Amino acid sequence: AERFRAMTKSYYHNADAVVFVFSLDKSASLVSLKYWIDDARTLAPPKAQRFYVCNKIDLPDEEQVIYDNEINGFFAGPDIGQSAPYRTSAKENLGIQEAIDGVVTQLHSLACQEGTAATGAVRVEGSNPLRPDIPPQKSGCCP
Repeated sequence: AERFRAMTKSYYHNADAVVFVFSLDKSASLVSLKYWIDDARTLAPPKAQRFYVCNKIDLPDEEQVIYDNEINGFFAGPDIGQSAPYRTSAKENLGIQEAIDGVVTQLHSLACQEGTAATGAVRVEGSNPLRPDIPPQKSGCCP
């Protein structure tokens, strides 16, 4: 784990966002999340937005080891002070698009507020191969 952590330090450099993912079937993932959050606090730029994703919501209760009360307590704590995480199932493709849309929307909104979106920091252009039901977007920025 330490070797992996040493490699990831460079990923934080100039990051606009950090996405943390933890799994409902591994209590160690929530424990490790505390360490990753501390890493991001010290290594990521202060302006980097933090997003949290709880994965494997498709698991039956008997396979889950992390429950809502633990998650709510973790995110309400003084170290985090964030709202609840996005809830997803990569296996069942649940909540994935909502999480991506939420991250992109928040980053785009922040870029508009800072005036960096007009310089091309956030652009949506063309069609989305993962969502062919959505019509192609024209290049542009803030409304």
